[in-house]
Amino acid sequence: MKENIEPIDIVLVTFNRLNFLKHTVEKIYERTRYPHRLWVIDNCSEDGTQDWLKSAKLHGFVHDYILLEENKGLATGLSEGFKKVKSEFFITTQDDVVPPDLTPCWLERMLGIAKDNPDYGGIAMRIQRIRHREVDENKESIESPTSLASVFRIQKKNDIEEVEGFGSRPHWESTDFVNRTKQLKKKYGVTTHLYADHIGFMADNKGFEKGFTNYRTYAKERVTQGKEQPYPDIEPKSNIPIKINTKRDRGEQEKREERWEEYGVDRISKVSRRLDQVLLKEYAAEGKGLDIGCGRIKCHENAIGMDVFPFSSVDILAEGNDLWMFKDNELDFIVASHSLEHFADTKKVLKEWVRVLKSGGILGVAVPDGGFRPGTIVDKGHKVALTVDILKHIFKRVLRMKLLRLELINEGNTRNQNILIVAKKR
Repeated sequence: MKENIEPIDIVLVTFNRLNFLKHTVEKIYERTRYPHRLWVIDNCSEDGTQDWLKSAKLHGFVHDYILLEENKGLATGLSEGFKKVKSEFFITTQDDVVPPDLTPCWLERMLGIAKDNPDYGGIAMRIQRIRHREVDENKESIESPTSLASVFRIQKKNDIEEVEGFGSRPHWESTDFVNRTKQLKKKYGVTTHLYADHIGFMADNKGFEKGFTNYRTYAKERVTQGKEQPYPDIEPKSNIPIKINTKRDRGEQEKREERWEEYGVDRISKVSRRLDQVLLKEYAAEGKGLDIGCGRIKCHENAIGMDVFPFSSVDILAEGNDLWMFKDNELDFIVASHSLEHFADTKKVLKEWVRVLKSGGILGVAVPDGGFRPGTIVDKGHKVALTVDILKHIFKRVLRMKLLRLELINEGNTRNQNILIVAKKR
């Protein structure tokens, strides 16, 4: 390789994931034979990352690093790194993604693809969560996705500077990058023959346990648990998954709810639902928990809100039958007011909810009383009519939980009656 070749800048952002970072940086060092400068931007880590970066620079693993005074997130971190970029093309990536070991090396290949396709504003390397799938590494081609993550993504410095605000605090991730690329009237895509290993797939924001080294086994286990779902962004302070959306079209549901509001069809049931939320609140007061089907108001401010409607209270936009974004035994409580009846397989859904509860964790559920009003099954997307006997059997015999509370709630309402059941995981 000629020494006068311009080095390519690589910008990597990290926060409190030292075990991931070490492995990633080491593999970039080993597998990148094309001249480059690796910049690491640290979002005020407290796990020894800063001391390690000093040593890594001293030993030549990184070109340099930037220590931010507070956690400003991925987007701002990449923007800070962009200020250091000098090369015509540069790479953005993350602290838990490892490049493939190829000859010519991955960076030389990415640069060649970018130069051969000047009509593209950004080209990212495809990621995989467990190695190795069979890939024809010599069959170079590009696919156009709906979004474009910053995973070994190559772009031109001049393009970034041309879009107003792109160098300040843009979202370098996903659809926002795509939208800004469109402003340049350029395409965007992912490689079909270059795959990076996502060693941190489905892991929490603090990385591996101390001394853990079996990255591949860990990644494989997380894939199995995550059922190949996308890895969620994590809000560092609360450790709550954010920006999680289902793919289903909720437009018709939202129109239907607007009609209910306009004609007052749902007025009585909403009054009843608020009462159930008040009764469930005392079981959602401590620790980390989830309010499934939270609606406009969560049972408790400490709860993570989940719903299919994008209310301001909702942290995770999802149905609630698949809690892939949570690990086993992670939550202290789950409350669900008038949500369970919307799922056809009651046992399967409840088992999934119990899976993510800690031992001693609380599950509180309120549903319409199917024994009092069997016709509830035809209401607003209800799939089942649940009775006291059915719920008691499932909670005690199927889930093996300890019942703490089981009662009927009527409040003198001759039309509606609900069941409140609360249990503890053994």
